[in-house]
Amino acid sequence: MLHSWALRRVHSRTMSEENEFDGLLMNIAERRRGIDPMLDSVFGFLRRRTDFFKGASMEKAEQTVMDAFRKHASIAEQEVAKEKAKEEKKRKKAEKEKAEKAAKDTSKVIEDPNKDGMLIEEVVDEAQVASATEAPPEPVAKAETAGEDEKKEEGDEEDDPNKIKPNSGNGGDMAEYSWVQTLEELTVTVPVPGNIKGSHVVCDIGSQKLTVGLKGKEPILNGKLQKKVNAEDAIWTLEPTKDGKHVVITLEKTNQMEWWSAVVEGEQEINTKKVEPENSKISDLKDDETRQMVEKMMYDQRQKAMGLPTSDEQKKNDVLQKFMTQHPEMDFSNAKIC
Repeated sequence: MLHSWALRRVHSRTMSEENEFDGLLMNIAERRRGIDPMLDSVFGFLRRRTDFFKGASMEKAEQTVMDAFRKHASIAEQEVAKEKAKEEKKRKKAEKEKAEKAAKDTSKVIEDPNKDGMLIEEVVDEAQVASATEAPPEPVAKAETAGEDEKKEEGDEEDDPNKIKPNSGNGGDMAEYSWVQTLEELTVTVPVPGNIKGSHVVCDIGSQKLTVGLKGKEPILNGKLQKKVNAEDAIWTLEPTKDGKHVVITLEKTNQMEWWSAVVEGEQEINTKKVEPENSKISDLKDDETRQMVEKMMYDQRQKAMGLPTSDEQKKNDVLQKFMTQHPEMDFSNAKIC
C-alpha cells in the first residue's frame, strides 16, 4: 500500500537547483511503491553496508537523522510560506490597481508639505478644488499603502530556504556539534566519547580561525571564523555529561552589535532574522547607547510580528496627529504618510 504522502516530480526546477541524485531516488521510491518502504530500504542499507548503527552511539545516530529531518522540514515550511506570501501580494496588487483605476477619473492629489517635513496627500473631488468655500470632499476608494507592500517584501526576505531556524539559544544544532550565542559571546559544544582526556583534545583558537577535534583524527570543526573574536579571552573546557563528555569553547565577539549566522564559513547558516534575544540579557550591556539600540530593535521586531507599527512609524503617526490637531479646518480622511 502506498504511503499517504504523495510522490511528486518537479519539472519546473533547473538542473542547478535539482539534486543530482533526485532521478535515482525517485526511481527507488517508485519501485518500492511509497515513502515508508523507501525509508525502510535506506535504513536497511545503512545497517547492512555501513557502520552507521555500530560506529557511534544510538543517540548520535538518531541525532544525525533528526538534524537532516529538521533542516528539510524547516526549508519546506519556508517554501510554503513564501508561496502563500507571493499569492497574497499578487492579490493585493490586483486590488490596488483596481481601486486606483476607479479613483483616477474622479479625483486628483494635492501635495502639501507641512512644517515637520512630512508629505500629506489629500484626495479631493475636482469640482471642490474649484471652490475653496464648499464643503469638504467625500472620501474616495483608498488603495493599499506603499508601507504595506514594503512589509510584505520584508517578510519575503525573512524566508530564506537555504538557512535553518535558530535553536533556543539563537545558534544552530549541527550533526557533530551545536552552538549558541548572545550579542557578546558565542559558545560551541562538541560531544566526544567519555574516555577522552584533556590531552587528547585539539583546540586551536585564533582571532579568525577555529580548529576543534581529537588527536590522530580529522578535525570535527575546522575553518575561518565568520567574524573576528578576542582570541586572548577565549577558553575551552572538557565537561562530563550523562552520555560522555563535551568540549565547550567560549568565544568573545569583537563586534558585539551583530548576530552570527554560522561559527565558521562554509557551514550551514541560521536565519539571523529569526533570532529572538532574551530580555534578561539586555541588562548585561554596559553601554547605554548600545542597550537602547538593542531595546529598540527588539521592540520593533515584536511590533512587526504582531502586525503593529514600529517605533519610527509611531513617531510619524504622532507628528501627523499633532498636525491634524493644529489644522482642524483641513480634511484628513484620506491622508497618508509618505
